[in-house]
Amino acid sequence: MAGLQYKIQISTLDCTGCGVCVEVCPAKTKALAMSPIHEEMEKGEIENSEYLFNEVTYKDNLVGKNNAKNSQFAKPLFEFSGACAGCGETPYIKLVTQLFGERMQIANATGCTSIYGASFPATPYTTLDNGRGPAWANSLFEDNAEFGFGMRHANEALRDQLQNVLIGAKDKLDAETAGLVEEWIEGRADGDKSLEVYNKLMPIVEKSDAAWAKKVAELSATFFMVILI
Repeated sequence: MAGLQYKIQISTLDCTGCGVCVEVCPAKTKALAMSPIHEEMEKGEIENSEYLFNEVTYKDNLVGKNNAKNSQFAKPLFEFSGACAGCGETPYIKLVTQLFGERMQIANATGCTSIYGASFPATPYTTLDNGRGPAWANSLFEDNAEFGFGMRHANEALRDQLQNVLIGAKDKLDAETAGLVEEWIEGRADGDKSLEVYNKLMPIVEKSDAAWAKKVAELSATFFMVILI
């Protein structure tokens, strides 16, 4: 089996030209160098980036996202933010979306993050192929802790409601589905396990016309969500 090849491709047309990536490179011989955009276009870098963006899939299913390098095999769900050149916040947001983006709810504080995070009509937050990605909200004032605390309570209340629906339906379910319900109840505090159960249980729910299944479908977004403030 051929080994994996690792490449980080610069998007020529999206580069802001700040030069921070060159400056912070820890190697004795810099891995990157600034050059005029027309030279990169002549070398075919636009075609290279389009090929990687459109034809190469992400490989986070092959490795655990438990270190800095492996996390970069996952798709960033925060991109092209329009923040100031060299902004120190955006790389961290990008990394967090690579680790947890499919199940993030963000209570955003007013400030730079609310400007580059939601410059109407665009947003730098994006989704996976399954349509899931970060949910973002800003409360206008510097009260994101209280704002996020309320979101957290609401989310947990809905998850309690979801658990009660599933417990009430257990006696009507076949052994496999009941086992999934029990697995989710035992591991509902673990976001990764909750997402794993969700992916197995939802196809069963979607095929059912039972009242419990309709209620579970209504509450399905709370299966695996986490709150980030």
